[in-house]
Amino acid sequence: MLSRGVRELARRWLPALEATPATAGLHTEAAQIYSERLASPGAGSGPTADTGTICVVHGLLGVGRNLATLTRTLLARAEQQSGRPWQAVLLDQRCHGRSGHLGLPPPHILAASAEDILRLFSSGLEYADAPDVLIGHSLGGKVCLELTAQMSRLGKPPSQARHGNGTLTSMLRGRRRTWVLDSWPFRARESFGELRDTERVLDAVAAIPQPLPSREALYQRLGEQGFSEGLQQWLGSNLRQRGKGQYVWQFDLEGARSMLEDYCTQDYTDLLTTPPPGTTIHMVRALESDRWTEESVETLRGLAAVPGMADRGVLEYHELPDAGHWVHVDNPQGLLDMIAPSLSKTL
Repeated sequence: MLSRGVRELARRWLPALEATPATAGLHTEAAQIYSERLASPGAGSGPTADTGTICVVHGLLGVGRNLATLTRTLLARAEQQSGRPWQAVLLDQRCHGRSGHLGLPPPHILAASAEDILRLFSSGLEYADAPDVLIGHSLGGKVCLELTAQMSRLGKPPSQARHGNGTLTSMLRGRRRTWVLDSWPFRARESFGELRDTERVLDAVAAIPQPLPSREALYQRLGEQGFSEGLQQWLGSNLRQRGKGQYVWQFDLEGARSMLEDYCTQDYTDLLTTPPPGTTIHMVRALESDRWTEESVETLRGLAAVPGMADRGVLEYHELPDAGHWVHVDNPQGLLDMIAPSLSKTL
C-alpha cells in the first residue's frame, strides 16, 4: 500500500517526467536533509556523466559520517576496479544529525525518510547525481529497501542506458544495487531482541537532562547504567555545543523513536520476493549479530535461490564473518571485499 505522501509524489512527479527532463524545483515544500559529498581520487570537484554515485544511509541515532571511513576506502576500490570515478553522498536522515532540527513534517516513518532522499536527489544539487548504489546500515538498510520500493512504484522499467543528468528520471529508470547491512527486513515480533535493546538506549537518552556540561558528563551517566564504552562514544558524537558548557542532542528523540516503531512494523517480504527489474538487492547478515532467527535466515536463503528474470530483479544473500551488528567497525575489510566487486558491474 502506497502511503499518502508517496501517492501525492506520484501524482505530481510522473506527469512532469513526461513533460520535461528537468525535475528540480518540484519539491519546495520542505527543507532538504543535510548531505555531504565524498569522492574517489579521480572524481574531481563534481560529477560527470561517467561518475558512479553511492548513497549511504546511517542507522538509528547515527549520522552520515558514521560510515565515512568505510565509504572513502570503498570509493577508491570502486574506481580502481571499474575504471571510472565514483562519489558518495552521506546524508543525515530526518530527526538525526544536522537534519535533526529542520522541522520536517511528520509522520516520522521510513516512507517519509525515503521521500526526503528522493527530494534531495531531484533537487538539482551540484553533486547529487542519481545514485547507482544504495548502502544502508540497520534502520538505514530498511530505509534503502523502502526507497527501492518507492522508485519502482514511481518509475518505469529501467533501461540499459545511463542517465547522468542528476534528475529524478535517471533515478527511476536506472539500474541499481541496494546493499542492506544487518537490517531486519521483516515485521518485528514484540520479543525481538534489537527492539528491547534499542528501546533501553532511547529510554536512557530521554532521562538525561539537557544541556550537559561536557561529553564526559554523558559518558559518566551512561557508564553508571552499564552501557559499553563504544556506545558511550557513539552517543557522544550526537552532542552539539550550543554554548560554553552547554551540550545538547542533535537528534529529535521522539522523531527517532517514531522511526524505530515504523522500522519494526514494516515488512519487505514482497520486495525481496520480487525485486524490481534491473535491481539487485544484497542482504548482508553479520554472523555474530543477534538480530537474526533461524527462520528468517532460511527465508532469505530460499528467496535468494530464485534466479533473476527479465521482469524480476535479483536478491543475493551474504554472510559476513567476524562481525556483530556494527559491521563497518567489526570487519570493515570483509565488508569492503563483499561490496566492491558489485560496483564494477553497475551500469
